[in-house]
Formats: sequence, C-alpha cells, structure tokens
Amino acid sequence: MVSIPQVAMSDEEYQIVKVTPKDGEKILDHLRKFFFREEPLNIDIKLLGERGDETCEELENYCIETIPEGLSVMAVTNTGRVVGVSLNGQT
Repeated sequence: MVSIPQVAMSDEEYQIVKVTPKDGEKILDHLRKFFFREEPLNIDIKLLGERGDETCEELENYCIETIPEGLSVMAVTNTGRVVGVSLNGQT
C-alpha cells in the first residue's frame, strides 16, 4: 500500500458561493495566476507566448461566457480572496 502524505494547503477558512457577473474580473485574475499559466496544454502550445506572460483574450472570454447562466461556483476566503473556481455552463 502506498502512503500518501497529508499536506494542509491552508488553515484559512473559505466559503463556496455562487458566481455572479460582477465576479468576472476577480475570477479572471485567479485563472491568470493559477490556471492559464500552469495548464499543460497551454504551456505546450505556448498559448501565453514564449515566456508565458501574454494573455489570450479568446480563452478569457470563453471562461466568463457561462457566468450569466448561474451554474458556476467559487471558493472565497473571509477576506474575499478567490481560492478556487468551477465554471459551468449549458452552452
């Protein structure tokens, strides 16, 4: 049996809340820092340029298009920092 170490990511409390259209920019900030640059396919095709410091307007627009559908949620700390996002849509 393989032992998997248990690592606490943070002791900071968070809440899961419904995403609203006014959350779009802070969600994009989170995705820019923690998803777009780390996603292996994005890295392989150099979607954000050679150094990974560019943006992809098409990807950002695609990510926020479903927000008005009301099916997405995010994890937010008590200080308002986004620590996770699940973007969902029917389209």
